Amino acid sequence: MKKIFLFYFVLVTQVANAQFVPSSCTAPDSILIKYKGDADRMVLGKIYRNHLSYMDSIKIPAEFSSIVLKALIAVFNAKTLAARDTVTNIFNIHTFPDIVMNDLYVVADSNLNWMQQLKLRIIPTGNLIIDNLMADYGLKLRSFYPTSSDNFKTVTFKSDSNYNLQPIANLFKLVTGVRYADPDGFCCDGNNIIDSVYNDHVELIYSYGWGDCMAGCINRRYWKFKVDFKCSVEFVTSYGSPLFFTGIIENNLTTVSVGPNPVQGTIFLDGITVPYSYSISNMLGEVLMRGKHLSVNSINAEALYAGIYLLSIQIENKSLTFKILKE
Repeated sequence: MKKIFLFYFVLVTQVANAQFVPSSCTAPDSILIKYKGDADRMVLGKIYRNHLSYMDSIKIPAEFSSIVLKALIAVFNAKTLAARDTVTNIFNIHTFPDIVMNDLYVVADSNLNWMQQLKLRIIPTGNLIIDNLMADYGLKLRSFYPTSSDNFKTVTFKSDSNYNLQPIANLFKLVTGVRYADPDGFCCDGNNIIDSVYNDHVELIYSYGWGDCMAGCINRRYWKFKVDFKCSVEFVTSYGSPLFFTGIIENNLTTVSVGPNPVQGTIFLDGITVPYSYSISNMLGEVLMRGKHLSVNSINAEALYAGIYLLSIQIENKSLTFKILKE
């Protein structure tokens, strides 16, 4: 545990009163694989942001990523929390892949024998360093293509395992004739998860971004969870941009939007024409509320318990369905 404290910066914070719900940190391999990349990426990002000595390690420290992975799995398994359904099912939030752990590119003189062998997809290439790097880290040849009009060409590799790729790239740079070697790049912005590890729990903040994310998302909504080391989960709060956008489009009724989402009391409808009918159902399809409004563009949802619901709007022969979260 002492080693963990050396790795993470421990803070003391106050959070809103809420209750932990029992969960589990175990899951089938299909779910573990789904979130292992997130855990490894969060740890690797923290290593580089804080310039830790692990920057020189090719393997991502399992003792740290396992802590984060267990917390992610605990949130995934906390199915009684409505916010869990929002981040795992509705938006399917994962870490933004700007930290690349599987793809590597090398630019080298194409006249070299090992480059000629790679061009012909002949492996091993005969170059001991290249062949050992490919074998040791499971690097599979993806592509071989021109970089410019000169003799230097680009080779891309992919590994099925997650690695800190920069030290591997640095080993490629030691080979005569290699001009560049780096992890493959990734642009833009999108959904993300960030973590903070404390002495008694892990905090996870999921975020959903939208609006010109090619240049950096204009809008972003956040959901904060706490996971203790017994795998119990607490949804703390949500904040950020309100989710004003349309839901499941049916029959081209596309001008209507609802908000705020998540909703606490009143649902407001923007772009609605009256009269209209509405119904609110749970995820089992059971209708809990229904009504018809002749002149009001809002629906009182205070009677609903916290959870995920389907709001259906009908105007004449057109309809539109929204997934809404009641907090």
